[in-house]
Amino acid sequence: MDEKIVGNTPEPVAHFPEEQRELLGNVAVITRNIGARMVWSSDHSELRINTKLFPNADQARIAALRQVGSHIGLTQAMRTDANLLLNLIRTYPEASELILRWQGFARLKETNPNILREQQPATAQNQSLTQELQWALDTYVLTGEYPDQLSGHVSQAITKIPQPQGRSLVDYIASGRYLKFDGQNFTDHIKPLINELSAVDRQTGRSQQFEYRPTPPQNVIESKEPIQEGDITVRVTPFYGGYYREQVCRYDPLTRQIVKEAGAKTTWLIDDPPKDEAVWKTRRTYEGVLQHGKESLVKLPYNALPITATLNPPNVLQFMRDDLGVISVDPKSQTQTPEERKFSFDFVLTESSSNQLNILPTDHDTAPVGGNLGVDTQTLIDDLSSQNWMSDVQKAREIALYVRKKLRYPQHEAEIGQIDSLYSSQAPEELWTKITETGIAHCYWANIFASELRKRLGIASRIATGPYVSGNDPRFEFAVVEANGLPKHAWGEVWDSDKQIWTHRGMDATPPKAKDDSEEQDGQSEPQDGDFGDLQTDQPELSKEEIEKLYDELSKQGKSTAPELPTPEELATQQFEQEKGVAWSEWHQLETWINGVNKTPVPVEASIRHKQSTLYQEWRDLFELLYKRRESPYETYKGPVRQSEGEFLDDPVTAYIDVRSHDDDPSGYQRIHKKQGERIEVSVFEDDFILDMSQSMSGQPADEQRKMVLSSEYNIKNLNDRLAHSKYRDSMITPLSIRSRVAVFAGWTKVAQESSDSITEKGLVKLNDVLKVNNSSATGLYESLMQYKDALDPKIVHKIRQGNHTKVLTIVSDGAVKNQAECITVIKELRQAGIIVQGIGFGSAAQDIRIVCHDPADPDAAVVIGDVREATLVRHKLLMKHLSKL
Repeated sequence: MDEKIVGNTPEPVAHFPEEQRELLGNVAVITRNIGARMVWSSDHSELRINTKLFPNADQARIAALRQVGSHIGLTQAMRTDANLLLNLIRTYPEASELILRWQGFARLKETNPNILREQQPATAQNQSLTQELQWALDTYVLTGEYPDQLSGHVSQAITKIPQPQGRSLVDYIASGRYLKFDGQNFTDHIKPLINELSAVDRQTGRSQQFEYRPTPPQNVIESKEPIQEGDITVRVTPFYGGYYREQVCRYDPLTRQIVKEAGAKTTWLIDDPPKDEAVWKTRRTYEGVLQHGKESLVKLPYNALPITATLNPPNVLQFMRDDLGVISVDPKSQTQTPEERKFSFDFVLTESSSNQLNILPTDHDTAPVGGNLGVDTQTLIDDLSSQNWMSDVQKAREIALYVRKKLRYPQHEAEIGQIDSLYSSQAPEELWTKITETGIAHCYWANIFASELRKRLGIASRIATGPYVSGNDPRFEFAVVEANGLPKHAWGEVWDSDKQIWTHRGMDATPPKAKDDSEEQDGQSEPQDGDFGDLQTDQPELSKEEIEKLYDELSKQGKSTAPELPTPEELATQQFEQEKGVAWSEWHQLETWINGVNKTPVPVEASIRHKQSTLYQEWRDLFELLYKRRESPYETYKGPVRQSEGEFLDDPVTAYIDVRSHDDDPSGYQRIHKKQGERIEVSVFEDDFILDMSQSMSGQPADEQRKMVLSSEYNIKNLNDRLAHSKYRDSMITPLSIRSRVAVFAGWTKVAQESSDSITEKGLVKLNDVLKVNNSSATGLYESLMQYKDALDPKIVHKIRQGNHTKVLTIVSDGAVKNQAECITVIKELRQAGIIVQGIGFGSAAQDIRIVCHDPADPDAAVVIGDVREATLVRHKLLMKHLSKL
C-alpha cells in the first residue's frame, strides 16, 4: 500500500467566483466551482465549467474554447454536408476532432477577432510537446499568430507544416471549405508531426498536466538505505517504467475491508509475437523468483506478450492466467519442482488477442455499494449522467480527475493507519461522505471511491494492484519491479464498452503527493521509458465516439429543435457587412453582374496571348506588365567546411583539434555561398476616367460604358488584393497600390472616387449607383478636365516624366462635345505632362471624341466603338504599348 499522508484537514482551495457567464458564439459558458469539469446543457446552448478542476482560469478558458469550437465546427459541418462529415469521422477518427475544432475556432474568430488576445496564456506550462503543438495551432487559428514562446521541438514542427500558395495548411483546414480533403491532408501532414513529438515525449518522460504519476513512498533512488541488488526479487532488463499489473481487488461492504478478487485460472495459450521489426525492438527480459508453497505471480506491464519458448528453466514451467488477467508461473506437474528458485523469460510489447483484458465485467464490477454522497459529489454524478454524448471512458476519466482534485495524499505513516482505521470502521452507507469530509486518501481508498462513482453511472470498474516503477536507479540498467520493502500501488480499470476491453489509461484517481509538485516542476532528470499509465497522446476534448453521439443527437433534433446557431452564410454576411460597410446582397448582385461581363469572349486575333480568351483573362495578362520578377543574388555562409574549401576560420576549436590530430585539411572553416533570390519591381499605375452621364448617354451606350468602367475597377481591385496578400508582397521593393479616380459630367462635375482612395466593395456599389443616373445636358467635359488637371500633384507629374509612374485617363462619351477647343488645349497639356489620354466614343454619334482626343502619333488615342468588348480591347491595346516601355 502507498504510504505517507498530510494532516487531518483538506488543503485550502483557491476561491473562484460562484458563477460567471461569457458568450462564445451562440454558446453561453458558465464558470462555477462545483460539479463536473465540463457539462453541456441538454440543447447544447450552455457549457458549465468547474474552474476548481483546472490548474488556473487560463486553462479553464482554453478547455471551454476547445469544447465550444468543436461543437460549432461539428454543427456547421453537419448542416453543410452531413454525409461528408460522417465519412470524415469514420475514416479519420484521430483527425476529425482537431479539424472540427479549428473550423469552429475560425467561426468564433469571425464574430470576435480578439477572443483570445486578452486572455491568452503566455507560455505552454506543464504541457507535453504534443499538447504544446496543439495549443500553438489552436492559438494560431484563433489569433492568426503563433505564441511567442515555444519549445524548439514545437517550433521546428511548425516549420514543417505545408504552406500552399503562401497560406498555412492549418488555414485551409480551418476554413471548412475543403472538408472532403481535410482528413487526408491532416493525416499526411499534421499527424506525422504529432507522432514525432509524441515519440520525444515518451523518450523524455513528459506527460500531460492532468496526468498523475504515483511515486512510491520509499523511492528506489531517494531511499535513505538504498536497496541492495540482493534484495531485488523481480527485475526487467532493459529499464521499462510504469504500471506492472499483478492482482485485482475491491472493497467488500460486508467485511468493510479491501479484498483480493479470485478468478478461474487456466493454462495461458500465448500467440506468437508478430514479425514486425518495431515490435521486436521492445524485447525485454523478465527475471523473477519462484515462491515455494505460494503462487508465483508475474507482474507484467500492460500489452506485454511473453515469448513462451524463452521460459527458463525449460520444459518445467508454464504460464497460467485467470479471467481477471492475473498471470502466474506454475510447474507443469506436481512432480516437476524446479531445483532453481529463479526463473526468466523474454517478452515484447504488443497488443494481441491473447493478452487483451477482454473478459466481460462481473456483478462485482458493476454493482455499486450504495450510500450517501456529498453535495459536490452528487452534483458531479448528476452532471455526468446528463451527458449522453460522452463515452463511458470519458466520464470515468472525469471522475478520476475529480477525485484527484478533491482529495489529498497523506503525508506521514501515522495518518495512513488513521484513515485505514477510520474508513474501515464506517458503515458502507456513510463511507463516501466520510472520505470527502476528511479529504485524505491513499491510492487504495481514492480508487475505491472513484470506482464507486463510476458504478453509479453504470460504468463497470475495478481496482488493479501491483508495482509502479517510476524511476531508474542509476546503479542498475534494469527496472526494479519488486524488492523487499517496496510498496504496492493501486489504480483503476474501466470497461470500454466501445472497444470491449478493460483500460487503465487515465483511470488512476490517486491524489498527488506533496513532493510530486516539485518533481513535475523540475521535470525528469533523465529520459524515461515505459507505459506511465495516464500518458496519452493528446486525449481530445471530444473523442470519436463522442462526436458520433453528438452528431446523432443533432441529426435527431433536426433544424427545428437544434440550437439556433447562425449558418455559415449568415456569419459570412454579418462579417462582410461589418468590415465592408455595404449590404452583402447589393455587393453580391453587382459582383455577379461584373463576373458576367468578365466572361465576354475575346477572339484570338485581339488577345494579348493570341489565344481564345475572355475579358477576365485579358485583364490578368495586362497586369503582368505592371511588375517584373528579377533574380537578385545575395550571400550566405556555408559551413563547416575544410580549409581547402573555406575562406575564413569560423570554429578555431574544431580546427585546432584537427591540426593536432595531424589532419592535413582541417575543418572549422566557412565559405561565402551565393544564392539567387527573387525581387519584384512594381510600376505605380493609376487608371482614371471622365465619363459622360448626359441624357443621350442612355440605353446601350450607357450600359456598355458602365460595363467597361466597373469591370476595369473590379479587376484592378482584385489585382490589389492578390498582390497585397500573397507571397509577392514580401519580395516587392515598394507595396503596390493601383488607384483610380472616376469623374462624371452631365452639366455638372462630380468625383465619384478619389485617386487616393483604395478600390473597395462599398466604393464600387456607390459608383454603380452613380453610373445609372443621367442628365439632359452635356456641358461638363471641359470643367471635368480642368478639375482633373488642377488636382494633379506636382510630385506625381515629376515621377511620370521620369518614367517611374504611369497615369492613364480615359474619356468616354456618346455624343457632341461642347467647348471643343478648350478641351483640346487641356488634353494636350495633360499629354505633355506624360499622362496617357484616350477617348472612347460609344455609337456613331460620338464622332466629336475623335476630334477632341485626336493624337497624330497614336491612332488608338481616339476611337469610336460599339460595345464593352471593343472598348476594353482598345484600352488594353493602348496600355500595352505604354506599359511595355517600363
